[in-house]
Amino acid sequence: YVQSEVHYDYGDVFLFYSDGLTETRNLDGEFYGIDRLKKLLKDIHIEPGDTIVKEVTLAVERFSKAQVFEDDLTVIVVK
Repeated sequence: YVQSEVHYDYGDVFLFYSDGLTETRNLDGEFYGIDRLKKLLKDIHIEPGDTIVKEVTLAVERFSKAQVFEDDLTVIVVK
């Protein structure tokens, strides 16, 4: 692991997630990926943490058209 220091400000959002989130595939075999996750978080970052978790989970379900995943789908938000 690489240790680093990051400065943050009031209102910043930390999103911790397992690889099962970004590696979820749609019917065409395409990964959900980090870019989709970044775009979604940019759109919803002002929401409460529990809403962000729900929206991320729903977005992945809609993308994959599944509610059961091959890998774990862990999402934690700290505001």
